Amino acid sequence: MRQLLYILFCVGFVLTIKAQETNDVIHKIDSEYFKEQREIKVHLPKKVDTTERLPVIYVFDAQWSPFFKLTTSIIDYLIEIKELPKSIVVGVNSNKRQYELTPEPVNEDWKIPSLGGAKFLENHLTHEVIPMIDRLYHPAPFRTAIGHSLGGTFVLNSIVDNPKLFNAYIAISPNLQIDDEEIVLKIQRNIDKIKKLNKFVFTTIGNKGKPDIDFLPSVKKLDALLQDHNSKTFSWQFSVYDGFTHATIPTESIHRGILEVSKKWEISEEQKEKMLNTVNVLTNFDNFYKNLSNWTGYTNIPSFDDVYDFGYFLEKKEMYAEAVALYKLALKNYPQKSQLYNKIGENLVKTKNDKQAKEYFDLALTILEKEKDTFEYEGTYEYYKNVYDKNSKKIKL
Repeated sequence: MRQLLYILFCVGFVLTIKAQETNDVIHKIDSEYFKEQREIKVHLPKKVDTTERLPVIYVFDAQWSPFFKLTTSIIDYLIEIKELPKSIVVGVNSNKRQYELTPEPVNEDWKIPSLGGAKFLENHLTHEVIPMIDRLYHPAPFRTAIGHSLGGTFVLNSIVDNPKLFNAYIAISPNLQIDDEEIVLKIQRNIDKIKKLNKFVFTTIGNKGKPDIDFLPSVKKLDALLQDHNSKTFSWQFSVYDGFTHATIPTESIHRGILEVSKKWEISEEQKEKMLNTVNVLTNFDNFYKNLSNWTGYTNIPSFDDVYDFGYFLEKKEMYAEAVALYKLALKNYPQKSQLYNKIGENLVKTKNDKQAKEYFDLALTILEKEKDTFEYEGTYEYYKNVYDKNSKKIKL
């Protein structure tokens, strides 16, 4: 959990979140590929800055409202507690889901009219949906796919058939029995190309009741194949959830999968410790975000919460000069965050530099007045003003 969030919940005042509802928009597309009008749902996080470029999470089977609402609720909650970067959620409705979510069969026994339309859905996404989302919302070029059952079948198949569609995949109880396990065989035939891709794949299945018990052997075959070919760029995670059925497994899988994807944006405790054993801790901190940018395909800078967390880590290690340098660098991106000025002051006090500390405490109070109406929680302004006042008055020059 983010340290800043701990502070907000532990300061002793009652937190009342100001009413800021998320925005839900429905777009209609006259699809050239399906020869019909298609509906796309867009769920936006609250407090979206128009300059922010947010990653996009595509959710299949959005025509079933309970599933789409479950997914967006989990995403909203994880964003709220700072465990997931703010993201746009796009719900993809399927009018004929069995047809749209399955690839064209190659085995004669499976060549039936109700299967085989995945290529149309892939083209619909590539040439109609994604361009519309890019045009209207200007997102970051990082896309995660979430699919349950045949939705999971579709997203796993797209790794081979259309690898540019998504960067990360959450496949829940996928049906890989279809077409005599052709998807597994297809991945096997293309394994040398796949293991070179920058992809993260998170797959789950239950072990209680049908159809998951029937699906399990095929998914285990895929797991055995990909476990042998995990690479530095292609990451595969697979779990069997004990006691979960086909119907109940999404509740567990969606939040775990999203958390695993979001870890890519987070410096782990192990990584932090390794950074301490280097000549320049801040260079390694910066390199983490350069590597993240290479993986995601767009520029990532540390969020304010990331800076606050890493600074707190440095302070616990009594690396006060490094903490001061970190917070000063962060001011380039967040010049109107009073907490940074206060943190610089607190760490300057610990390095016996009271004169400069007093200057930063006073700056914190000045910036706080400009922030006054921007805080999400009632009582935040009063709390920080009290802290900054006390810090400033402690210094006797």
